Amino acid sequence: MTGIASIDRFHMVQMLTRSFNIFRVQIMKQFNKSSREYKLLKSPWMLYLMKHDKLNRTTPYYDWHFKDYLTQEHIVLDGLDCDQTLENTYWVMQDFMVVLKELTVRLNKLNVLLMAIEILVIS
Repeated sequence: MTGIASIDRFHMVQMLTRSFNIFRVQIMKQFNKSSREYKLLKSPWMLYLMKHDKLNRTTPYYDWHFKDYLTQEHIVLDGLDCDQTLENTYWVMQDFMVVLKELTVRLNKLNVLLMAIEILVIS
């Protein structure tokens, strides 16, 4: 008997973000702890896991780590500038999450359509 492994959307995103986070930490550890690059990758770690379109792009806030007014998007983009592979990985993760969300929406619409057809056939 062969088993088919299935994984739901939540666990796909969880595995993807966990892998990205591990990679982010590896890159972060290459920098001196007092460097701007290290701080960009360390303290705002949750921003890297947010959907990019949900990051604040318009209202800067004062961040005491950087002693500057920055938007969330600015912090993430500056952090990604620290390493090209990290930046590429981030955008692949973001694209994957968008595609996965679109696929989920389409599958839900298909399920609704199939249930409607089933109701019509049974009637």
